[in-house]
Amino acid sequence: MWWMQWLLSLLSAMKLVFMEGLGTVALELFLSLPRYAPRFHHEHSHIDDNHELEDQLDAFFKEVKTQFELGNEDVAVMLLEANHERVKEDLDSGVRGIEQAAILDVIALAYMGIGHFSTSMHILEQLHEMVDSLEIEKQPLDSILIHMGGMYAKMGMPEMALPLYQRALKIEECLFGKQSLFLVSPLLGIARAFASSGRAKEGIKTFHQVIHLYERSKGGDDEDLVFPLSSLGNLLNNKHLQKVVWRK
Repeated sequence: MWWMQWLLSLLSAMKLVFMEGLGTVALELFLSLPRYAPRFHHEHSHIDDNHELEDQLDAFFKEVKTQFELGNEDVAVMLLEANHERVKEDLDSGVRGIEQAAILDVIALAYMGIGHFSTSMHILEQLHEMVDSLEIEKQPLDSILIHMGGMYAKMGMPEMALPLYQRALKIEECLFGKQSLFLVSPLLGIARAFASSGRAKEGIKTFHQVIHLYERSKGGDDEDLVFPLSSLGNLLNNKHLQKVVWRK
């Protein structure tokens, strides 16, 4: 893959020295780092390159996060900008596949993670346009859609998040069946988007779906039930929503 070779050569060559206000910071950037926050179900994947793609994106996301946590925000931004520019070259030349979408996904997540929300939203808009044109309904598109939904939700845009979660759910139902715990992530996103959009009945129904999946697979005492149960309780504790429910 062009981008992996390019990223490896870029990072291996970067023994960079940055002059900052308090002195000189010498940095070496590496790729051999643990997984990043987003998950790809590569063990069930029908795409041979998924595992390799995941590992490289894990490493890149982790490196950006590490540099930011060390106080090297300029380095983190430089890495993100360099990768974004390389992907834009592909987009300008008409190459708009799942690899480009996955890289933009990571870049948008990373920008949001370091607090650059306007840049993250700009990239998210690019990514949204791209996934709308992708006709493949398989991995890792499901994960990308869930990440996108999460970013829109974080920015207070549940109406943008909802169709992304719903598309991810359809993909995962086809891949894993309608009783799989893999459906929990998109279902929780859907439930929260409904709740945030004032669609309480639908949110409550969706939280019940999540609870049913957990109880069916893990029993009624599993600790993973805490979040959907507490979220459902928060909806029901609203007096107005209680009236809506009891009038059904």
